[in-house]
Amino acid sequence: MGKLTQRSDRMLFAPLIWRLALKIEQVPWREVAGSATETAYVLRSAQRLFKQDIHCVSFDTWLEAEAIGMRVERDKFGTPVGHPGRIASWPSVDRVLSANPVVRTVETLRRLAMDASEIVPVAAITAGTTLHKRLRTPATPDSLDYIRQILLGLTRLYCEAGAGGLLLLDEEPDENPAALADYAAVFNLAEYFATPVFLLNRTRVPPETAAAAQAAGVRYLTPGRASDGVIALPASGGDAVADERSPGEGWIAMSAWEVDPETDPGVVQAWRQQILRN
Repeated sequence: MGKLTQRSDRMLFAPLIWRLALKIEQVPWREVAGSATETAYVLRSAQRLFKQDIHCVSFDTWLEAEAIGMRVERDKFGTPVGHPGRIASWPSVDRVLSANPVVRTVETLRRLAMDASEIVPVAAITAGTTLHKRLRTPATPDSLDYIRQILLGLTRLYCEAGAGGLLLLDEEPDENPAALADYAAVFNLAEYFATPVFLLNRTRVPPETAAAAQAAGVRYLTPGRASDGVIALPASGGDAVADERSPGEGWIAMSAWEVDPETDPGVVQAWRQQILRN
């Protein structure tokens, strides 16, 4: 099982390709939602086209809510549409971890981790702050512990299945740097498996939060800011250098969020050429 680690020969090319892969292969969401085999096929095809050093096994901040029991309507590429309904009651953590969305992701990881290539499968987990808002529940000690146990369970399942990196996705982060302490158990478990964690924020976060993430040993990508050694590729297209540093200063070029499925494939291929040239 490969892990995302710094290489001496070149920079790692890691745009987060998920729905763009479905679009290029013209595979509807309902097919990948029910089949790890189909998901692995789509991701391998995208990797052959874009030559990434990773497989982004999923990029879905509604996966955990769906596993808990929320009904989520999606378009043909898996983007949620409409207004998901409330969850009447919370199932046990074990039931959540054995729900179809989780099982599919775990099996996809296993299949890709068994490939003879050096392409590293990377799993995504929705951060607790975002998941709380998805569930529309107050942050009580019981709800915090419930979500923490789910995140821990997912971390263990994904790492044991062969994830070479974890993406912690936060669309609506807490502005309090102390909130990262809630993820200490997740960070520690990932460290036990020698699996690096990347914290991706959809919105800009204070410098103190970024500093707290770095102090916890977590790499981060947030609008306008990235950890040392991480070059943020613009998820919506544009030039490959998302900040003032040159690509030569980094060891991994990762998109700051999922690459927009409307992106011209030629843009992603141009990123790789630019990265390899420097």
